[in-house]
Amino acid sequence: ASDVYKRQGLYRSDDDLVTYSKVAEGNYFQIIFHPTNSQIIYTQNRASNTTKNYLSKSTNGGLNFVQTTEITANNSNEAKLAVTPAEPNSVFWGSSAGLFKSTNLGESFSLINNNLGTGVGGFSVHTTNASNILLGYVDLFNSTDAGASFTQRTRWSLGDANFHPTQNDFQYNYENSTAYVHADTNLSSCVNGVFYAMTDGMLAKSEDGGENWTNLM
Repeated sequence: ASDVYKRQGLYRSDDDLVTYSKVAEGNYFQIIFHPTNSQIIYTQNRASNTTKNYLSKSTNGGLNFVQTTEITANNSNEAKLAVTPAEPNSVFWGSSAGLFKSTNLGESFSLINNNLGTGVGGFSVHTTNASNILLGYVDLFNSTDAGASFTQRTRWSLGDANFHPTQNDFQYNYENSTAYVHADTNLSSCVNGVFYAMTDGMLAKSEDGGENWTNLM
């Protein structure tokens, strides 16, 4: 089965996308599946300030969704969600209010860090190390201590000598910097230990846990 998310509700197809049936009302941006159990699905309903503070969860392959315990400290912010095979029963929630984590299949969340210092456009967790978390928007930040602290890893400005080899030599920096990723990351993912970031200008990857980056296109 497959789920489609949109402003007019959440739809499910069980015939290879030929037909769809609506399974939930609301405004949905992202859905994620449990790493090892496709019957468990997570999402956030962005329809109102109230629903934004809840994880919506399905345990029957998307036939229906129920809200879990309210994340009051989220303060009605839109969130990005992430899971990892390294901790299959954990769910990570990132928003402007901070980083939250559930260790019980999304039933309740604990605040990990409320001072991220960045927006959350891209948000993903390493597939073999749940302590390695990547997030960011204009630039990308990486945590190796389960979200307690984050280090800036990329810099969109090619003239920044703190991140790139030669200040003000834009072409050289573009070709040689391991820290240049175009601004405004909208999505990120970790696949087989490799982080990928999709921005509004390029696709980039990191093969060393988020420290160094290569532009793919």
